[in-house]
Amino acid sequence: MSILRTLCRQIRLLRQAPVKALTYVAFRSSISGSSITIDVRSYEEYANGHIYGALHLDKIDKQSLRNFSKNTLYLLYSNGDVRAQRAAETMHKLGFKRIAFLEGGLGVWVGNLVCE
Repeated sequence: MSILRTLCRQIRLLRQAPVKALTYVAFRSSISGSSITIDVRSYEEYANGHIYGALHLDKIDKQSLRNFSKNTLYLLYSNGDVRAQRAAETMHKLGFKRIAFLEGGLGVWVGNLVCE
């Protein structure tokens, strides 16, 4: 199989991925009135500075998400990739359809953070 064909196949699979890693630009442009931004860090981290309008959910499970629509776009972030990606994968397993996380976490965020 040619390299180009393999690359095209990988791109198609990535587009179909249930959980997407978004660059800073894509993440920021996805924040809107129809999406929900979720900070999955600890409360102390959240209180020291978070993205304006972000909800704080440091525990992602069936109970904490019981009142959330499964078709809304959810944008998750943490300090890096790991916690947000794991939370996004948990949401997918619970039946959520549109989930993305900020690739690089708050380390790539360019903009002000809100403090509690």
